[in-house]
Amino acid sequence: MLLSQGTQLNTIGRYDAAVPLLSKAIAARPEAAEPHCELAFALLHLGRANDALKEVGVAASLDPQYERPHRLRSIILNELSLHKESVAAAETAVRLAPDLPEALYVLGSAQLRAKHVDAAGRTADNLVRIAPALAFSHLLAGQVAIRGAGHDGFSEGFDPRARVGQCRIDQSHARLQRGQGHRDAVIHRATGESQRCGAQRNPPHLPPVDAH
Repeated sequence: MLLSQGTQLNTIGRYDAAVPLLSKAIAARPEAAEPHCELAFALLHLGRANDALKEVGVAASLDPQYERPHRLRSIILNELSLHKESVAAAETAVRLAPDLPEALYVLGSAQLRAKHVDAAGRTADNLVRIAPALAFSHLLAGQVAIRGAGHDGFSEGFDPRARVGQCRIDQSHARLQRGQGHRDAVIHRATGESQRCGAQRNPPHLPPVDAH
């Protein structure tokens, strides 16, 4: 009950109210990883990145095969401008859940922040292959195309990839604005986490992505 209440508060952005409930959930179930993940999510959004990092470390130690602590760790490390470490954490999340779209999105975003554009492109291609109907799959692909603009002899302003990339971003934003039913509703929290990676210039407003 405490965990579900805290999770609901996180979902609606009431992070300050979620923290005491989630702390009580941890006290009630000290062996469970998920309350620590939810608390880390709230702390991150309250600007307490170092405290959030401690919570995901506890969660990972409690359940080493659970990908979410590593996905959150990647986002938190990006918040702290530790981009190399962020990529490594996201790679661990993807290794544990190779077909989870949210993990792939966080990996691609971390790779872009670390300026690993080619690797991010491969991640985006894999994400679109796995989840072609999801808006943030195409958002990542658009981010990669824009970040890759200016390479191979094109000036960025005239590189056709930049135009294609912006088109994909615009389309993904429009799809999120229209809504895509239950799956996007579930995903909304994973995107919120992923936004913290700041993978693109002038990002459109997205609903929050930390899906379970």
